[in-house]
Amino acid sequence: MSLVLVALQQPGCTTDSALVNDPVPSAPRFESIRQLPADGAVSAADLVPGHDGVEVWVSVEGLLAPNEFDLTTTESAILAGTTSTRTADLETAHWRVAADGSISLERVDSHPDATASLFDPPLLIAPASLTCGADVHAESSMRAVRLPKATSKRDRGLARRTVRYARDEDVRWRGEEHRMKVIEVTFTADLSAAQVERKSELWVLPGLGIVAERWRERLVILKLFPKESGQFAYRR
Repeated sequence: MSLVLVALQQPGCTTDSALVNDPVPSAPRFESIRQLPADGAVSAADLVPGHDGVEVWVSVEGLLAPNEFDLTTTESAILAGTTSTRTADLETAHWRVAADGSISLERVDSHPDATASLFDPPLLIAPASLTCGADVHAESSMRAVRLPKATSKRDRGLARRTVRYARDEDVRWRGEEHRMKVIEVTFTADLSAAQVERKSELWVLPGLGIVAERWRERLVILKLFPKESGQFAYRR
């Protein structure tokens, strides 16, 4: 994995949005009020669920809309020393917290197509502290295998991930106004039979973690067959 961290500005810096052409989403219990320059830093601990348990989310548009779904976090039964987070019946991510506080992704199980994506070395989710104006780039080799035994190879290639703290945003959530930090993530996978690009925005409330997420994904199979999907959802 290659990591490049470049601090561009002091607190109060601004950046362009990865999803700049999309309006900021709103829903009855999640409403954007105003956007502000990024200020300070975001802890990696706020970018993953912080404890075992179940969070209930509401999908407003996209893949799981218009339904609620569970985000379940437990100790991983597959990889020792890791934590697993299952999103409905779609996927389970297995991630690890390092001694320095950084967090990395080791494996993602896609349940509908019975495939696991393995990252070697683990793909960085975030450093211990993500400052405004800093782009963090990481890359790992990626191997797709069939489940349940995870031994039969389906595809392989290179995965890249960029994460940055883009801006602050005042949001009305659960009937109260909060100042949240918006994190932008770009993930790409260049495999022999497919190419994937997913752009995400995460609304983070310090101390509580991610409370909303929007993502757009484009998958191209054999360089001929494109498929697009996306979702916006928030914690109930």
